[in-house]
Amino acid sequence: MKKLVVFIGILLFSVCFLNVYADEVYYTNGNGVVFTEGEYNFYTDMFWEGFQENVTQDMLDTLNDYGFIGQPITTVEYDEDNTMGTLNPVYNPQGLVHETASKKLAMSKSCTSSNCYISVVLTWKKQPNVKSYDVIGALLYGNLDLVGEPDTWLGYSGGTLFYGDEYYVGGGFGTSVKVQTSTTYMQIGQSYIVSGTGTLYASYQHATSNITKATSQFYTVGYGGWGGVFHFYGNAVGKFDHMGGVNTYISV
Repeated sequence: MKKLVVFIGILLFSVCFLNVYADEVYYTNGNGVVFTEGEYNFYTDMFWEGFQENVTQDMLDTLNDYGFIGQPITTVEYDEDNTMGTLNPVYNPQGLVHETASKKLAMSKSCTSSNCYISVVLTWKKQPNVKSYDVIGALLYGNLDLVGEPDTWLGYSGGTLFYGDEYYVGGGFGTSVKVQTSTTYMQIGQSYIVSGTGTLYASYQHATSNITKATSQFYTVGYGGWGGVFHFYGNAVGKFDHMGGVNTYISV
């Protein structure tokens, strides 16, 4: 009888454990990464629906280890008339969006008491006429520090491309991204972790003519640049569209 009681106890524990596990598993991507509903929604809010397919176990573990999942994610809108409105009134405004007729640039952040996770997403709303090397990057102004390395992706109808060759210069960094032909919205995402106090400026600059990757890196990063970030020189002068940037104040 004692053995039977022990067996029944183990069985009940196993059933409860499996039920809890089943409740927590919301989605599993092609990399075998298992998401809870909260983790899945976090990536949708920070990037875009479907970005979860790019996530590795290390990426998800990092966000959980830092405690970003579950923290508020906020975005407010910045339009051509310099008027601001909350895109999601549930949250306090912390990010910025700059939008033109053809593309939208958004910055979001999720902060703990010591670090902020940043995402910058450029969405192409129609096919760009020129598909060359564009630049996405950031200026860390004040006493801000980059924690680890940035990650950059381009998502389009043909899949997802990863860009990992950041160019560090001046007070920040940039990444050259080769624009693709897409039958759906094309989105470029960049993420990183920062700490400290200061203003974070992010910019996406679109090449208006065909240039080489080397030419796309003819810039330094500093206050007052295009989009608040990029100062182009040499062969890169006059090659980009000078789209406005986004920024947010950070104090952690």
